[in-house]
Amino acid sequence: MRLKIIVPVLLLSVASLVVMLLGRPGRRDAALHDSATSVAIPITNNTTEADPDADKVDEAKPSPTNQAGLAFAEESHGEHVSRRTAELMDLAMSDDSISLNTILSELNNPDAEIRQAAITASVQFKSADAIPALQDAYTRADDPEEKISIRKAIEFLAPASAPNSVTVAN
Repeated sequence: MRLKIIVPVLLLSVASLVVMLLGRPGRRDAALHDSATSVAIPITNNTTEADPDADKVDEAKPSPTNQAGLAFAEESHGEHVSRRTAELMDLAMSDDSISLNTILSELNNPDAEIRQAAITASVQFKSADAIPALQDAYTRADDPEEKISIRKAIEFLAPASAPNSVTVAN
């Protein structure tokens, strides 16, 4: 009698595990992502004697496949900037030196939007320890608006008792 109960329970357990593993959202999304990003491009050589340069790609005009790739890259770049900006703002709300160092390291980021988010986050952090890194970023900045933003951040973070002690090189 125990065998009549154990076998169906085991079969139901195995079946439910299989359904759970195959029905996971992450597994389905990963399969869709893999199929969407791996595009097979057939390679054909249609050159003839009359036109030996026919297989060369015209680099001035991107193909439809390249345009889709560029749109995807721009979208993912915007998502990356948004995500990193949110991370920097979260770090600005903490009160440890590791978070401040992470914020200040983004002052060297090649992306201007992320550098601006790092400046804002350093102001939100409200620590005068950020001033040397901000001064260094000021000397490296080429954009006048970015320089103004950095200078305002330095002035905000400068101790009130010694406003003349913080200098910004022009």
